[in-house]
Amino acid sequence: MANNPRKKDASLLNDATILKAVELANAGARIIQVRSHERERVRQLAQAIVDHPKSTRGFKHAHAWTASSVPVRLDNGKNLVPMSSEPSIAKQLIADVRNTFDVWVFEDFHHFFSPQIDFTETVQAIDFLRVVASGKETATLIIISGASSSIPNELLKDIQVIDLPLPDLPILAHIASECTGLPSSKIDEETLDAARGLTANEARRAFLKAWQSTGKLAGRESTKLISQEKAQAIRGSNSLEYFDVGDCNLGQVGGMENVKKWLQKRKIGLKPSARKIGLEAPKGMLLLGVQGCGKSLLAKAVSQEWNMPLLRFDIGKVMGMWLGESEANMRAALQVAEAVSPCVLWIDEIEKSLAGSNGTNDRDGGTTVRIFGSLLTWMQEKKETVFVVATANSVLNLPPELLRKGRFDEIFFVDLPDEATRASIFDIHCRRRGHNLNQADLIQLAAGTDGFSGAEIESCVSEGLYNWAEEGMKGNSFGKFGPSHIQTAIDETRPLSVLMGESIHALRKWAADRARPAAG
Repeated sequence: MANNPRKKDASLLNDATILKAVELANAGARIIQVRSHERERVRQLAQAIVDHPKSTRGFKHAHAWTASSVPVRLDNGKNLVPMSSEPSIAKQLIADVRNTFDVWVFEDFHHFFSPQIDFTETVQAIDFLRVVASGKETATLIIISGASSSIPNELLKDIQVIDLPLPDLPILAHIASECTGLPSSKIDEETLDAARGLTANEARRAFLKAWQSTGKLAGRESTKLISQEKAQAIRGSNSLEYFDVGDCNLGQVGGMENVKKWLQKRKIGLKPSARKIGLEAPKGMLLLGVQGCGKSLLAKAVSQEWNMPLLRFDIGKVMGMWLGESEANMRAALQVAEAVSPCVLWIDEIEKSLAGSNGTNDRDGGTTVRIFGSLLTWMQEKKETVFVVATANSVLNLPPELLRKGRFDEIFFVDLPDEATRASIFDIHCRRRGHNLNQADLIQLAAGTDGFSGAEIESCVSEGLYNWAEEGMKGNSFGKFGPSHIQTAIDETRPLSVLMGESIHALRKWAADRARPAAG
């Protein structure tokens, strides 16, 4: 297989993509812009157009052209001898390309449209493409390759634009087998699914890294290693942040039995094979409730439990100063999230991000309303496995459109923890810090913290350790850490349920018949 470039090329492109390009060429397209970061796969697409049995243009060969080197013929890799010695690159193209019956991939041609390029070169480049687009003097098909979408206004009507999809599961399976030598039966579906959103080269590196570290492409560890490679894909996004959840898991979340059971059930729908039996991928959940009760912690735990990368989406950073900039930023962020799917998209305190989306804020010219509309449409229509976890501390600014079924699979109300959950939370935070309290002590602490949130309990444990450390420093010896050190911190704490009792009561009243309780 390695000695047959045609066979190798076909394996890295799906049939639908090739057929779409062939149909455009057959319909008389002279210039096609293929938006992609993957230079090699665009070259493969050009060769596939030449070889395709349904191609009617009679192309002889496919070539690649760059401004820094001589053209190369793609089927045999041989360099071509330029026909022109013109100092102007645009004039070289007129001589070398225009009168051929071939497909040409221009790999850095879009730089001619940059303001930094000499004006004369830009004009010549545009004029050259105009001649090609007219089809009067040439049968050439030009493919402009690159991630940039910059096209001069003069050419907007003459250039067909297509996006080269990132490798799908069959292509990823081929790449995994090719680079590791493993048969397909030894490669998990979940491992391949974790690589979705990566380019062919990124996937190849990820598969090799996982295989060299674990000796296989199956199981949780190799899937996790591949998912971590997706962090690179979002580093260029201003509003998305790859969030490292560390060892956070559902076991570190006290209580919330209903949410945990619901997540276990929804996990069934994550596998691509679930689509074969009619299961849709889970859309997401809204966690509404009292501050400091574990909503953000749960978002992190979902990512770890489902072995999917966690992306934190800061909607506030989407807002731009220029007309249309905010909407473009929103579209770009959602496209990145889909590109790295399957993933968990975490929108923290969504009510603050969408304040004014009900039309009460007219100072931004309706921008908030428009980006909110874009978000709602995407949440309703998205096809990729992007599980949205949104958290909110208040319902006052939440628009009703966000709460209806179809945006989220479920809305959970996260209340202050009950006594048993408080004991569990004390146990979790003491153990995390290397101290174990007996059950009687935990029950005693829980009984004395009615109305405390999980965050306040964690703060009391932390402060209790400081009390214990201070006591040991004064006595020049450390005794045993115990509940008395925590109790001192408890006595000095005024919980949020006291400071904001009225608002919490109103929130509970609203959620009573509108949301599902997170606790059992």
